Amino acid sequence: MDSIEKKAIYHLKVAIKNDPQHLPSIVKLCEILVKKKSFSEAQKILTNALSNTSNVSSFYFLQANLFFETQNYEEAIVFIDKAIQCDSNEIRFYKLAHKTLVQSRKENQAIPYLEKLVDLCPLDGESHYSLSQLLNDETEIRRKILLLEISIELLPNDIKPIIDLAMIYMEQTTGNDHEGDSISKTNLQKAEKLFDSATKIKSSSGVPWYYLGKLNHSRKQTKIASSNFKKAHRYEETKGKSAYQLAIINLHYKKPAEAEKYFLEALSLDVKKSNCLLHIAEICSQRKEYKRAVKNLKNASEIVVLEEQHEYTASNLYCEASNFVLARKHLKNAFKKKKLRSKIIIRNYQINKLLKTHQKEEEILTAAIKLNPDYFESYFELGLHFIKENRIEDAQRMFTKACHNNWEHCESHFELGKIECNLKNTSKAKMHFKIVLDLDNNHSEAIRMIEKIA
Repeated sequence: MDSIEKKAIYHLKVAIKNDPQHLPSIVKLCEILVKKKSFSEAQKILTNALSNTSNVSSFYFLQANLFFETQNYEEAIVFIDKAIQCDSNEIRFYKLAHKTLVQSRKENQAIPYLEKLVDLCPLDGESHYSLSQLLNDETEIRRKILLLEISIELLPNDIKPIIDLAMIYMEQTTGNDHEGDSISKTNLQKAEKLFDSATKIKSSSGVPWYYLGKLNHSRKQTKIASSNFKKAHRYEETKGKSAYQLAIINLHYKKPAEAEKYFLEALSLDVKKSNCLLHIAEICSQRKEYKRAVKNLKNASEIVVLEEQHEYTASNLYCEASNFVLARKHLKNAFKKKKLRSKIIIRNYQINKLLKTHQKEEEILTAAIKLNPDYFESYFELGLHFIKENRIEDAQRMFTKACHNNWEHCESHFELGKIECNLKNTSKAKMHFKIVLDLDNNHSEAIRMIEKIA
């Protein structure tokens, strides 16, 4: 404490001693004591003052401040209300009420205090903006927009209300009919204009660039979005989020190495950790880096409960790594979630085949087809079973259905090529083998078969 403050406390105490009811001295002394966190001394002075007076708003306000500083928020609100009863036009009472209720996580209770504050201070942009933050009900959306528009006018150098208003317009871009579509376009244009203005008002922020990226991504303008995210990526506040978005875009453009680089960066900055780990696992799997893939999946499962698709992916990875116990465990988890049951049946069937475990093959595969008639692998596996049983026509029918459901399935075309070759249908065989090579130009067996029948 400096000497000036010591002298002030001394003289204020002398003044109070001479006149215990001297309001200005009591107020000033308590303010100094609260500032220097001498709460018990301040409380003693206030308790004494309050016992000897009534309806003095400044005393109540000081008491409320004291409770606020000591984190006794419930009592703070009690004394703020008492202060307001004495003087309903004092701005600082409503500001403290708002601050207190935010700290105590009762923001919705602050609405009437902020409404009064807006009435008392029609040119206070911060009050308008604070009130807009609390209006999250859909029925209040028009009022929220109006408050944000006023905030933008009153706070011309603050981008927060601009960003919030733009976000509302982005969220209002749904609509199935013609009118809805036109509304959607108009709102997107409004949002874009606002984000763009924010980039000019605050050039030191990456936030508007990030949201411009999100907007353009929603429009499927991927190249523009990528440019926006790269600009946002320059700033610390949006580096992690924009890195994640750039990773997603690079996946879209089939650039897994670049995508992984950005996922790792986002991961290091604690952005969407589980999603990053799952995406990295998938990239590693494509590279046949199964150990890394499994490690990332395991780390993801420690953060979130894996979705069905990821349980299935985990099973595939463990299968590739020849860890069939864990492969089955993840299949079981996925099976509980119902959506991918035909895929799961087929994967379990394939594991049993690898382990040479006895199973009712045709019955299992037919059940999988009934569950999902569109899943190509069920037909492919049933075709292989029919080949083993020397039921060539049935096999041909199954491989044809597999190709119909997934034209890019190399192995179904290859099996059809072999069947046509054995049936001496050379031209049809060549056609299927050429399709295989169009899909995979390194397919050595297809190359060998074409050379054989040439």
